Amino acid sequence: MTKIMNAHNEYVVDLHYDITLACNNRCSYCYALDYLDNKKKFNEETFGQLKEALVQFRKDNPEYKIRLTLLGGDPFVIENFSRVKELPVDSVEILSNLNFPKRHIDKIMPTLQSMKCFVAASWHESSDIELVKSNVLRMKGEGIDIGISFLLDDKNLPWVYEHALWAIGNDIPFDVDIIRDKDNNDLFTDTDDARYGSMLINSRRLLVSSAGEEVYNTIDDRHFNVYDMYKYDLKNISSQYYTECKLSALAVRYDGTINSQCGYHYKDHISNGLKIPKVFCDNRTCYCNTTTYKRLLRPKAGAKV
Repeated sequence: MTKIMNAHNEYVVDLHYDITLACNNRCSYCYALDYLDNKKKFNEETFGQLKEALVQFRKDNPEYKIRLTLLGGDPFVIENFSRVKELPVDSVEILSNLNFPKRHIDKIMPTLQSMKCFVAASWHESSDIELVKSNVLRMKGEGIDIGISFLLDDKNLPWVYEHALWAIGNDIPFDVDIIRDKDNNDLFTDTDDARYGSMLINSRRLLVSSAGEEVYNTIDDRHFNVYDMYKYDLKNISSQYYTECKLSALAVRYDGTINSQCGYHYKDHISNGLKIPKVFCDNRTCYCNTTTYKRLLRPKAGAKV
């Protein structure tokens, strides 16, 4: 019997946009490390093509909501950051290391306060963490929706756990993601560690609160929180079921190339418009997004859900 996964997201597009390749950090595990270039702060051509594609998509598909995540690079290095308000989307999440001095935050605060956005502060040992903490608390105090994205490997669990306790103490939502190598192998393996379990229990998927919706997973009438997502290995759902998936979680690269946010091979260019293909997915991994609409067909041996 067919199961429906994430029925609530049947008409949701989740776009990741590498709006810049410039960054003030150089973390050794960054997926974009080989491409970072501080001379490539903003691609006017790609931005214009994305804006045009979004306008057309809205005309053709008025039932869809569009959630946009800005990353790179670090979006806050862009001098004309206010341009993001030109993109016709329902909500914006901004992934930033927040490793910026007060004068820089002063410049972008008016834009943040005037738009529907959620700031996800990515936590790195290469950052000045006390500076990052002060920026997080300032944004929270000035009414910006903000959370933390902790990145975990086998070496930094004690450090991450200490800062997770700080986040809990300051009532700041956080998420825990495992760092992967270039072959997409997880670099954190001690999942039985009580500290890891405690962080999962206390975390929640960073939500685009400006859209009024939390990011979560469902299968039929079952609701899966963060802890359940890992317990039932939902990122590998197509290894448990023969799966038909809507590729509605897409990544727009700095040069306008479009890829999926998962292990399914898909490539296009934003100059061709924005399309949401339906694909049959077999044994591919939902690396960065498990929340797309899926039809789970016949279960495979060892299915957990």
